[in-house]
Amino acid sequence: MTQPSGAGLFLVYTRAMEATAVFAATFAALYAGHHIGDYWAQTDHQARHKGDAGAEGVIACLAHVGSYIVTQFVCLILMGLATGWAAVDGWWAVLALAVSGVTHYAADRREYGLM
Repeated sequence: MTQPSGAGLFLVYTRAMEATAVFAATFAALYAGHHIGDYWAQTDHQARHKGDAGAEGVIACLAHVGSYIVTQFVCLILMGLATGWAAVDGWWAVLALAVSGVTHYAADRREYGLM
């Protein structure tokens, strides 16, 4: 069994470092998107009524979750433009944001048996 050459080790190390940097940048973008979407983008009406029983609460919560996901998406796009990296490719990004939206909806509506 041969040992990898120095150039091979450097390439593996470089790829691992880039993957780590992409993960960190993606985390930062989603973390920023979470706080912007959950506090700044949420309207006063959504904040006051997203936990209400009935259709008004559901609509307010869905509107909040919609703006929350769009904010996270915009933060991912901005991160990609700033770094040249794609955080997640195609359908994986859609799936990840859908999971984020569903769990956020469930957390905001938890008084009504969703969590």
